[in-house]
Amino acid sequence: MLSLLLALTAPAAPDPLAIADARVAQVSWRLQTANVALCPQHAPLPGLSLQMRDQYGPADRAATGLGDRPTLSAVVPGSAAARAGLKVGDALAGINGTATPVASDKGATFATVGRADAQLAAALAKGDAMIVFGDGRSVTLTPDQGCASEVQLLPQKGLNAGADGQIVQIGGKLYDFAANDDELAAVIAHELSHNFLGHRNQLDEAGVSTGLFSGLGKNGAKLRQIEFEADRLSVWLVARAGYRVDALPPFWARLGQRAGILISDGTHPGFKERVRRIEAAVAEVATQRAAGQPLIPPVQ
Repeated sequence: MLSLLLALTAPAAPDPLAIADARVAQVSWRLQTANVALCPQHAPLPGLSLQMRDQYGPADRAATGLGDRPTLSAVVPGSAAARAGLKVGDALAGINGTATPVASDKGATFATVGRADAQLAAALAKGDAMIVFGDGRSVTLTPDQGCASEVQLLPQKGLNAGADGQIVQIGGKLYDFAANDDELAAVIAHELSHNFLGHRNQLDEAGVSTGLFSGLGKNGAKLRQIEFEADRLSVWLVARAGYRVDALPPFWARLGQRAGILISDGTHPGFKERVRRIEAAVAEVATQRAAGQPLIPPVQ
């Protein structure tokens, strides 16, 4: 399930919000559906993204052309939503007989579309979902199975991304830094890897701090270890989803040079060592492909 909250400004033509929404939705869906064998928890994925006009400030809402109901801003090609005939611009009036949330007239908020996402996810968790559109049409949506994680794009100023075990968040500036879908896949796959590997729970159980001076001593060593683990698994996630793994080393090298100390502050490994290890994982994938073997990361 994918939703998007970007800078709350009037959309241009074409709408950059919708473009970004569709790009994140497609890359995430491919990564999550292609890697069911490598993730411990699965969830039904519709392959769509919802948008609501109250994600924009009151002064900008009229220009969006959006109505009161959650509206499809992205439909992933080949997904359950595409197979059911859902189209960008369709407004959802009801799901399984229950009306969808209505946009607020107050300040810009992510809460309303969040409720719509949750309503759809709850319906799909029980099986097929009956979708009723604002024009009275209805369809049955039969979801695909994919890895359980929600991917969000947020308006953050820094080159930030994070994962809490259930949700992946990509900062807007890091999204912009990814020059193509292969590089965006690298970012999303790294954060998904944290969720698939249970890193949040591991840190909590070990009492590892992520605050000030967290890069020191054993605390920092554990944080650097999980970053290496996420880097490694992400290479296979990217490969299995059909993205170019050879794009990963130069991307991380470029990001490391841009971020500088932020990517090697003790909580994260130095970018040169990260790139070296990612290159080694890329070579392992190439060896597996050449031998006709399944793309599964070998146990270390």
